Amino acid sequence: RLARLAGGRGRFSLGYFFENRGIESGIPAGFTLTTLGHYAGIAAGYRYGYKLATAAAISPEEGGSLAANVELTHAKLGSSSNLEQQVFWGDGRLYLPVPFADHHVLALRGAGGVAFGDQLLQGNFVLGGGVGESPFTATSTRLFNLRGLPFATFARNRVWVASAEYRLPFFRVQRGLGTLPLAVNSAHLAFFADMGDAFNEGSVPFRPLLGLGGELR
Repeated sequence: RLARLAGGRGRFSLGYFFENRGIESGIPAGFTLTTLGHYAGIAAGYRYGYKLATAAAISPEEGGSLAANVELTHAKLGSSSNLEQQVFWGDGRLYLPVPFADHHVLALRGAGGVAFGDQLLQGNFVLGGGVGESPFTATSTRLFNLRGLPFATFARNRVWVASAEYRLPFFRVQRGLGTLPLAVNSAHLAFFADMGDAFNEGSVPFRPLLGLGGELR
């Protein structure tokens, strides 16, 4: 089978950040927010992906990807004493070809995050919605999709999600109107199951929410 390498390399990143979080407007006089001050520290991340697909593929057909992130804020790094945290989150994906079915794919994903230290009023992770993935829908890696919920339904300090998708071709035209910049390429179906939860330290940690559905892409 002819295949092309869509991605197969690891990347490590390391950086320092500093934010001065102050009052702009809309907060009543005398009201204090515990999240105001200097939010500063170091952030590190690792990404690895190895994906294979044929020319007629509707998605990666083999391989997977892994992402791990850590963010540390501390007074010794310039952060306010009320904004010291240790935040960890990651994402893993696996693509499996379905036997005896051309370009049918089972896509699996597991992701989660946990934050220790001072709790932020707005939480560290967001759960809910389905933004999709494309160059036009770039979002924070701390946003965890769970289709069936409104966008960003929960903002908490603990989160996990797991999903499974069965992807299959719907049609493949690959034709245009003469030399006009208009064409119909292809479409595929995806039937999915998303499960996950978001909670804070000390609350009930396991009350999973389930979203079931299908999409035409």
